Amino acid sequence: LTDKLFVDIATRYEDYDDAGDKLTGKLSARYQLVDAVALRGAVSNNFRAPSLTQIGFQSTTSNFGDGGVLVDVRTLSVNDPIARALGARDLKPETSENFSLGVTGQLSDRLDVSLDVFQINIDDRVTLSQRLGSDALEDFVEDNFGVSGVHDVVFFSNAANTRTRGAELVSNYRQPLFAGKLLVTTSYTYNKTKVRSTQAIPGQLTDLDITETDLVGVEERNTLTDATPRDRFIVNATWNSPRWGLLGRVTRHGKTTRVFNFGGGYEPTQTYDARWQLDAEVSYRVTQNLSFAVGGNNLTDNYPERSSDEINYGGN
Repeated sequence: LTDKLFVDIATRYEDYDDAGDKLTGKLSARYQLVDAVALRGAVSNNFRAPSLTQIGFQSTTSNFGDGGVLVDVRTLSVNDPIARALGARDLKPETSENFSLGVTGQLSDRLDVSLDVFQINIDDRVTLSQRLGSDALEDFVEDNFGVSGVHDVVFFSNAANTRTRGAELVSNYRQPLFAGKLLVTTSYTYNKTKVRSTQAIPGQLTDLDITETDLVGVEERNTLTDATPRDRFIVNATWNSPRWGLLGRVTRHGKTTRVFNFGGGYEPTQTYDARWQLDAEVSYRVTQNLSFAVGGNNLTDNYPERSSDEINYGGN
């Protein structure tokens, strides 16, 4: 639009047999404050259709219930007649609104840095329900569908709305070195996800003496928020010459927290400390069209700490 202001506008319309029609768009802009520094930002919306697994996966497992008694837990497809009778509905696509604002600077011929903050709002997020069970549910399934022993069920639903806020800092440094070129990229990302709202259990389950109020339980809420690292730090270095290539990468995965629900109000929690990971690779170019490479991930064989006795399922 001007010598300093660049604006990009895009829109897209799609029509799917299963997910329906969707109109998405993006507005982004970049403003050159001075020769070396620019502001940038973007606003967009998007969607993600349910995966085949979320639509069609089914399984039955034997698990521990209240008092340590073994019960059958059935994961139901939303298309299963039992799931329909218990209130399951067709899955809708997740929709999102995305916002970002940042600054980027070319500090020298060899060094550039960028800092961006972002927010992602996701509605109708597809997640697995918590375990829902009762004696009345077991009797209902056996009386109406002839399937015995199903005390607990879980199924997917558009049960949660979430908000993720975060920031990312990235720097790139370039340097000629030993007849080759060195590039060192350093990045730090932080994000925090909050569950804004959840869906109440269907009335069909309330009628079967299910005492839970939300489809999203303790474990599922934990999966959405704290079961993955909130922060990650990466230093990635590559050196390339006409014949040889070297790569080294050090990654720090931030701490995570797991929460389990074993029934009866017993919800053991464990926070796993951050861990460092080292990856490396060396490559050799034989000809212009042929090269060989050998490398390894997690060369220091670094693993998370072991689960505590409360949640390790008898030593597993």
